[in-house]
Amino acid sequence: MVRHAGGRGGAGRPAGAAFGRGEGAPHPRAGRCEPPVAGGAGGRFPLRRLARHPEAARSIKEIIWMGGSTGRGNVGAYPEFNAWADPEAAAVVFASGLPLTMVGLNISHQALITEEVVQRIAAVGNRTAAFGVELLRFFSASYDRAEGMPEGPLHDPITVAIAIDRAVATVQRCHVDIETAGEFTAGATCVDLHDMLGKEPNADVALTLDVPAFWNLVTDAVAALA
Repeated sequence: MVRHAGGRGGAGRPAGAAFGRGEGAPHPRAGRCEPPVAGGAGGRFPLRRLARHPEAARSIKEIIWMGGSTGRGNVGAYPEFNAWADPEAAAVVFASGLPLTMVGLNISHQALITEEVVQRIAAVGNRTAAFGVELLRFFSASYDRAEGMPEGPLHDPITVAIAIDRAVATVQRCHVDIETAGEFTAGATCVDLHDMLGKEPNADVALTLDVPAFWNLVTDAVAALA
């Protein structure tokens, strides 16, 4: 989710002044798809596009990025897919100075589609709820086959929920480096939770989800639709 705003970024320089490094360089993962930061009203903003277009970065107030992990990954022992797909671009964005919140696997796996959740949404009783239940059951069945998790985790809705209500999650301000050269770890988000490196923090990292508050937001949104 990219929030747009005019004006300047921190430290007396245009927001995103660090963008644009490596312009035109061949991308080692050119065959992979470009992951979006998140879907927003202004369209989809892959990290690669943000990294290559500083003029776009100047109008961005905030990035809330669904990607990364404070622990293990989902395309290897450590990398999470959205960072792994273009770690060079992710590294540029994290170094840009723009306000950035990372919403990773560590928190999205706290929003599990339990049977209680499915029944609660079904009880809303409108067409959106019925369609949502169908989607949730399909998603959970797919996750069970692929990952052995019968109660699948939701990723994107948590990112949107944090954009709507910051209080739905606890976040920690810390430094995040993106591994770009590791043979087994390229794309890993190296989150310095304990300030071991003493580097300047560059991101808010979402850690803990208020699960009841999150599902209240989801249920209220479903109820507000037809």
